Amino acid sequence: MVEVLRGNLAQLSLLDILRMLSSGRRTGKLDIRRGPKTGEIYLQRGVILHAAAGTQIGEKCLYTLVGWLEGEFSFTPDLQAPEQSIQTPTEQLLL
Repeated sequence: MVEVLRGNLAQLSLLDILRMLSSGRRTGKLDIRRGPKTGEIYLQRGVILHAAAGTQIGEKCLYTLVGWLEGEFSFTPDLQAPEQSIQTPTEQLLL
């Protein structure tokens, strides 16, 4: 698997990353790590389908992850979401 994007959330916010991936209609998995905590967000053709961190999943989890102001991220393209836990339109989520 090829990572196409990697960086630090202190330099580029998760919200900006999600906007970029969504507008580029990307499919794949965005991994986020803040110390021992980890999370993942899946997109399909730019639509946010699933977010998970620990025992939390879905839209509430997505908002928790977007609140992380420091940590590392990496995006791996072409990975499919294991489930769809988010129903809200992506445009609305990113406002």
